[in-house]
Amino acid sequence: MYYRSSSASVCVYDITSPATFDRAKKWVGELKANVNNPDLVIALVGNKVDLSDSRQVDEAAARAYAEEEGLLFFETSAKENIAVVDVFEAVAERLSKVSSLKRRPQTSGIRLGAAGELSGGGGGGGDGRGFSSCCS
Repeated sequence: MYYRSSSASVCVYDITSPATFDRAKKWVGELKANVNNPDLVIALVGNKVDLSDSRQVDEAAARAYAEEEGLLFFETSAKENIAVVDVFEAVAERLSKVSSLKRRPQTSGIRLGAAGELSGGGGGGGDGRGFSSCCS
């Protein structure tokens, strides 16, 4: 599977099968070790909540694992369409936040002017090169 330059991943396990939860945790480790994106968004999703009477993966334990690893966490039912859209909306929202932070302009207090002149937060005056009088 190709995932090395991924922006997001959804790791799904079956709440009625502890083996699938263990595999999902291995995938999380695999993603964290091999994806070349420090802003990777990972959602851990426990599916089949419509079979909660047969639950074998404790929700609190899965939630604690997700929190410890910095993952989004959801429980869903694809069959009953419970919270499926919520997963993808949350992933998209997190991706949007990461993307907007990367696009945010850097503000350092010093800007280059039109002809390469420096302008900054100093007062008026200067030596004609764009520096305030404190720097002459």
